[in-house]
Amino acid sequence: MPDTVPVALFAYSRPLHLARVLECLHANGVPLIYAFSDGPRTSQTAAEVDKVREVLRAVDWCDLILWEREENWGLGRSILAGVTSVLTRHSSVIVFEDDIECVPGAYSYLSSALEHYADNTEVMSVTGWTNPRVTPSDVNDEPYFDGRAECWVWGTWARSWVGMDQDAGTLVSECLKRGIDIFRYGADLPRMARLELKRNIWAVRWSYLHILKGGLCMRPPYTLVENIGFGELATNTDLSWEWRRNEIQTCPKVPESWPVPVENPQCPALWRSVYGRSNLEYFYRKVRGMASLRATAIFNVLTRLKTGRTDAHAESVGPVKSLIPPALWPLARRVRCQIFKTLKLDSQIEYEYLGSDWDHAETHFPAKGWNVEDIPVAEKSKWTKFQAMLQGTGPLGISHESCLNNHTDIGQHNTIITFAYVTALASRGLSTMSMLDWGGGIGHYYSLAKTLIPDVTIDYHCKELVYLATCGAELFPEQHFYSDNSCLQRAYDLVLASSSLQYAKDWKGVLTDLAGVSRGYLFVTRTPLVESAESFVFVQRAYAFGYNTEYLAWCLNRGAFLAETRKLGLTLIREFLVSEQPYIFGAPEQCIYRGFLFRSPINRRQPRRVG
Repeated sequence: MPDTVPVALFAYSRPLHLARVLECLHANGVPLIYAFSDGPRTSQTAAEVDKVREVLRAVDWCDLILWEREENWGLGRSILAGVTSVLTRHSSVIVFEDDIECVPGAYSYLSSALEHYADNTEVMSVTGWTNPRVTPSDVNDEPYFDGRAECWVWGTWARSWVGMDQDAGTLVSECLKRGIDIFRYGADLPRMARLELKRNIWAVRWSYLHILKGGLCMRPPYTLVENIGFGELATNTDLSWEWRRNEIQTCPKVPESWPVPVENPQCPALWRSVYGRSNLEYFYRKVRGMASLRATAIFNVLTRLKTGRTDAHAESVGPVKSLIPPALWPLARRVRCQIFKTLKLDSQIEYEYLGSDWDHAETHFPAKGWNVEDIPVAEKSKWTKFQAMLQGTGPLGISHESCLNNHTDIGQHNTIITFAYVTALASRGLSTMSMLDWGGGIGHYYSLAKTLIPDVTIDYHCKELVYLATCGAELFPEQHFYSDNSCLQRAYDLVLASSSLQYAKDWKGVLTDLAGVSRGYLFVTRTPLVESAESFVFVQRAYAFGYNTEYLAWCLNRGAFLAETRKLGLTLIREFLVSEQPYIFGAPEQCIYRGFLFRSPINRRQPRRVG
């Protein structure tokens, strides 16, 4: 029988983060945890350290051996000593810190890898983390090998840990003696090696031990873990803001045949493309990256103060909220975007004005659009969590775009409860309600409707682009998904266009089609509007939500939009507030998102003939 692979868990003063990590470890069926609780650095952190230890002592679903240090060792010293201690008792270990979550199956995946490569000295470690920026282009569903070690959820053997009593400077000197290129995996490593002892960091030592021994780290084809510990002004790792855009996915199957350990030849160049090939190039990238990080962090702090968010990141800034004048919010947004422009970091500007002519914008900004294979992959990766968040009795403050807010987003709650009102009205007196969801993704609103009006059968029809329609049909084979306009050949009790009308070049034509097939109600919501300016085009870069694409959209003049609905004979029943108010860089007027419920003419019973 193979030795049980324990988890070494390192915690300090974040009980809320730790609880989330422990929840993931519980879901993974981890049988044994060695927990190392570092002592408080100051009297101010002592209370939080006590809470951390209460959380650890409460674990009753596995064997947990707890070390409670009286003094503060810091993460570097704590990991070096803790992992060494565990590896004197076990042949292998998987290491977690208190701010990194993992998907179900990650523990089994890494344990299987440790078992398979236990006697292969070419492999020194395994990890659950990777990122698209450093993942070779030829990687599909199989793990690959990299010569640079990892420190975000990783595993190793006692045999590989031999040599970790040497500091990074010593290991670098030994590499130079042997003619090994110390810049092979990026110029950040030599710099961190110089700072290792001063800053009590450890991971650079682990990387240079790999480099010195020619050892490999096995990485998954996509990340199985997510760092939840980035503070608003955190600098956990160099250029760490770039690593945040890394959508977590479901765990791949354990390979029936594990690959031969050979380093993917693209790995060194990928790391150098991020961190540079020399100290000078590293410094240039660092300045650009940190400037962007600071601009983003400051803006996010101000945004949270404004909106009054109550999530873990917002707790530290809550007391300052009343000190910030409302007039500063537009200025903060402008400053953030202007910094990005100055640094030529346009990709960090999520929304940007492109003028009033769609054809001109399309010609000069060739966006990928929404019909790309990455979109359904990203949607499916969040599907299980979205479904789970619909269950139970908790509030519905959830967003299917992120699924990260754990029911606490008041704006999303408002949006979903508004949809509940609309569906209840549209289904009144009906045992079955027919519904057309225009641009409905993979069926999120179908799941919501079933949750919100469980006593009504939903005859669901969804018009989407090819990749998403295919994915939705796989999830709901009993319902109807279309990638053409054949859905317009019949009428529906409720027609829904949520965050979709603005993405149509001919939005007036689409509105006409939707009105023509509505025999009851038409609900247009999550639509960006301006009061005074003419309708204009903007680009939205959706990278922050895990969608590796960008696309054009209309910001509609409210009066012009309502005038079109009146032409179509629609009667406005109710207008709704939507929480989204993104800042569109360069726009003549900033938008506000709204929702509108219309009733079709009472005598309309037949759908408009198409074609």
